[in-house]
Amino acid sequence: MTRTQRAGLLALAAAVLIAAFIVLRPDADAVRRAAPRTAQPQTPSSRSDSPGARAPREPDATPLLAAGTVQTIAVSKGDMVRSRARSSAPAELHVHAYDIVRELEPRVTARLSFTADIEGAFEIEIERSGVGVGGLRVRP
Repeated sequence: MTRTQRAGLLALAAAVLIAAFIVLRPDADAVRRAAPRTAQPQTPSSRSDSPGARAPREPDATPLLAAGTVQTIAVSKGDMVRSRARSSAPAELHVHAYDIVRELEPRVTARLSFTADIEGAFEIEIERSGVGVGGLRVRP
């Protein structure tokens, strides 16, 4: 292997690692949820009759991308795009133009977040099947 080939392989490996870091990094909400919580006094509306019971969780407001429905996500350039995706079988979610690919495990909700830095309208699809599950519109 020549020195040039070695340098090319190193550059390719670095690019793959950087892309993996960007795609797989946790979003700010996940980091916030993982942070330890401080005890807060209970109000009458937050108390539970049974000890150790938790208050009901609020529903997640981010769009859920799944086969059979097409969600449209509209944001302005520079905004953070946040969504969730779920599949009944192993699949790859692909955000066109951004070249973001996320592996989906069966019945596991995956979170997706990235900065909208390309203006336009883009398809979000289950890659191997070509099934569209969403659209991304990025305004100037």
